Amino acid sequence: MRILQHFIVPVLSVVPNDRTVLPSHYFGTAFFINGDGVFLTARHVIEECEAEVASRGGECGLGVCKPGDDSSLFFGKVIVREFAPPPYDIAIGIIDVPTRAAFVFGETQKLLVWDDVYTAGYPITAVHRDHGGSRIDARGHKGYVLRKVPQGHLLIHPHPDVIEVNFSITKGLSGAPVVQRDQRNVEGASIDHFVLVGICVNNEPAEIVDFRHTEVSEEGKEFSETTSRIEEYGIVHDLRPLADWKPACLGGITLRNAIVPNA
Repeated sequence: MRILQHFIVPVLSVVPNDRTVLPSHYFGTAFFINGDGVFLTARHVIEECEAEVASRGGECGLGVCKPGDDSSLFFGKVIVREFAPPPYDIAIGIIDVPTRAAFVFGETQKLLVWDDVYTAGYPITAVHRDHGGSRIDARGHKGYVLRKVPQGHLLIHPHPDVIEVNFSITKGLSGAPVVQRDQRNVEGASIDHFVLVGICVNNEPAEIVDFRHTEVSEEGKEFSETTSRIEEYGIVHDLRPLADWKPACLGGITLRNAIVPNA
């Protein structure tokens, strides 16, 4: 049976105890792309986890469902990781346990304004802590494409091709996959797996939009009033231009060919 927690998992730093997870901090979300422990996430998620480990000790890893026990987490240590070329905020890595994956690469899929997209991950606000420890729950989002932003166009910071979505990438959701569902291949057959198009990274900087209007008072005098609102959109780095990227950790295999579902 396929459940989300099999292939979308939290990134955390831990003090390992018999390979069970005693989490000290959660940093974001990762997801597996094949059965060999290979995962993708956001670069800054891995960097924050590694900085915590360097400062306080422990190990950087992923929380994986125990074989035969979907209610418990099993610690998968990150044994290698690599970053995509700048300005991508994307990392690939491998953990030391077998994994399950449910994605196909979406390079040939059209993605247009108003198209539905989906994500799920482990935002910090979904962490439950008490005297017995902590538990983090997955949270899913369904949204749509607001616009597609070509590399270097309009956004403040350097960026690759970006998909702008109508939901916020809250802290901890960074690194989560963005997918299309209920898609069909070129022959018209239904695709049984999630079509992967990008990775959640962050939010576009909040933009204050001013609205100035003029009114006339009862005494006949004109006066102006300015109101404002905050616009904030989720930023997704488009994976499709990285189809032919060959990370060293994959031994010469392209990202496109490394994404092999087994769940």
